[in-house]
Amino acid sequence: MIKTPRSATAFFAKWLAAALLISAPCALPQTSLERAKSLPLETIELHTRAASEKSGWQTDKEILQHSLYTLRQTIAELDRKIAESKAQAQTHLATSQRASTNLAQFQDGQAILKNRIESLQTATLRLARYAPPPLTEKIAPSLRTLEGATLQEDLSLRIQAVTSILINLIQFNQTFSDVRSLHTFPDGSSQEVRILYLGLAQGVAVNGDSSSAWILTPAPGEWVWTEVKSSTQQISTAFSVLDRDTTPKFAELPVRLTTIDLDRE
Repeated sequence: MIKTPRSATAFFAKWLAAALLISAPCALPQTSLERAKSLPLETIELHTRAASEKSGWQTDKEILQHSLYTLRQTIAELDRKIAESKAQAQTHLATSQRASTNLAQFQDGQAILKNRIESLQTATLRLARYAPPPLTEKIAPSLRTLEGATLQEDLSLRIQAVTSILINLIQFNQTFSDVRSLHTFPDGSSQEVRILYLGLAQGVAVNGDSSSAWILTPAPGEWVWTEVKSSTQQISTAFSVLDRDTTPKFAELPVRLTTIDLDRE
């Protein structure tokens, strides 16, 4: 077949188009290939970054949750301690209030006791002025305690001293006391005498040879001695009965009672 120039031109055009079509896949982009190669790396990096960030978020979340748990536990512990502190404070307050009440009652009671002890002390000291020499020696330490200026405010010592004096006064008053002593009379003479104290009411005395006898009556500081010649024999007999030197018998002793008004002393 003989091709004309026109047909030859058409054929060449078709051939060129076919050649272009055949060579197209191979001539398609170096850039596309490079892009295709780079896509997996970017994807991997993206996934890696996302995974890393996710892991970081997870870690932060766990840390935050643990912190929240710890915070809640701390708050709960603080609440418990606050509750305990409030309870203890209320207990201490109640104890303090009771202590204050008890202290006030004690102070009131102490004031009442102090007033009563002062009254009793005054009466006791007045009565002690009438104590005869043997009794005065026994109560002298307690008297010095009460007279000590530095001890006037010491209630316990005052109570002990007053109690000691009263006990000795009561014991002496409930018994007969037989005493020998050297007595000095107002004229300056001295004689050995024997005295029988009939409690705190009165006393009788004789000298060594039973030639003289006296009645003793209470008085502040020192008892009053009054000689009773008419009763010398009876008083001597009373001492003989005490010594069991004679047959037991009644001895009529002279009585001279003295009234002591402690409120006026």
